[in-house]
Amino acid sequence: MTAPGVIVLSERRLLVDAMGLLLDDEPVSHAADQHTLRATITSDPMVTVVIDLEAPGMATDDLVGLLDGHRGRRCSVYDRFTPAIAATAFELGSQAPVGLDSPVDALREALTGAAGTTITRGDGPTRLELDRLATLSARELEVLRAVAQGRSASAIAADLGVTVHTVNTHRRRAMRKLDVVQQAQAVGLLVRAGAVISPQT
Repeated sequence: MTAPGVIVLSERRLLVDAMGLLLDDEPVSHAADQHTLRATITSDPMVTVVIDLEAPGMATDDLVGLLDGHRGRRCSVYDRFTPAIAATAFELGSQAPVGLDSPVDALREALTGAAGTTITRGDGPTRLELDRLATLSARELEVLRAVAQGRSASAIAADLGVTVHTVNTHRRRAMRKLDVVQQAQAVGLLVRAGAVISPQT
């Protein structure tokens, strides 16, 4: 029996089916309980493990141990980005945390490793950076994500129903909390944490 191309670690059957549709040229298997995980997670570098950060099916500490010998690609998915989600992805050594509300092409590229939505232990956020990210308010994170998408302060202000001054205040406070001096540094951190998709060049 050949190893599956993709293993989805989730208790949500709909998510497993969705991953199968996105990767219609790759065999997808489902592993939700510890017994199955031990049997299916291999060191095969051709196997991609997709971790559902919202419902991984077991404790993070257990997953860390089980994934330790896996040499293949690790991707993770989440419903709604939070600093805790980024921290969990970091703990699990995920190479591509990506939101389920991302465009289909971005999801497929994250799963197959074709796009720049990568995060690894080497170039991902440090624990200190994640701690700083956790201090952002919901509105500060919202503004930074809009900035990362290339939107102007006036466009963001119109979307949020606030003044341009307020948008710039949120942006400055967020950068101060993240301890960065350039806007590009803040955007880069969000990309590496999986909070936004990497801007296409």
